[in-house]
Order: sequence, then C-alpha cells, then structure tokens
Amino acid sequence: MPRETWTDERLDDLNKRIDSGFRETREEIRGVRQESSDTRQEVHELRGEVNSRFDGVGRRFDRLEQRFDRLEQRFDRLQFILIAGLLTLVFSIVLDRA
Repeated sequence: MPRETWTDERLDDLNKRIDSGFRETREEIRGVRQESSDTRQEVHELRGEVNSRFDGVGRRFDRLEQRFDRLEQRFDRLQFILIAGLLTLVFSIVLDRA
C-alpha cells in the first residue's frame, strides 16, 4: 500500500506541475497575442503616416510639374521672339540692299 500512496502523490504532484505549465503557456500565448495586436496597430498607424507623407510628396511633385510647364511655356515664347527677331533682322537687311 505505501507504494500506491507514493505513486498517487507523485501523480498528483505531476498533475499540478503540468497544470501549472499549461497555465504559464496560456499566459505567454495571451502575451504574444497582445504584442501581436499592438504590433498590428503600430503597423497600421505607420502605414497611415507613410501614406500621408507620400500624398504630400505627390502634391509637391504636382506643383513642381506645374512650375516646369510654366517655365517651358516661357522658353517657347522666348524662342518664338528670338526667331521672329532674327527673321525681322534678315528681312530688314535684305530689303535695305534691294
């Protein structure tokens, strides 16, 4: 009989240790899930911030593109004026000699 009592006590002790181990494992899993949830939230917030910054960069590029378009128009007008002036000069010289 003493052998069975010892075995029962040892099994009860083992059972308590296993229950304790499972309890700790469940707590760790809950902690990991919470960290995962927190990380997901941080990533979501970071994506929002990155997207808003890229939107800002996009607006800056749009304004820059508009400025380049205006600059291109000014160069086109300047080119037209230079060609017109050159033609006027050439015609003046040709008509003056005639």
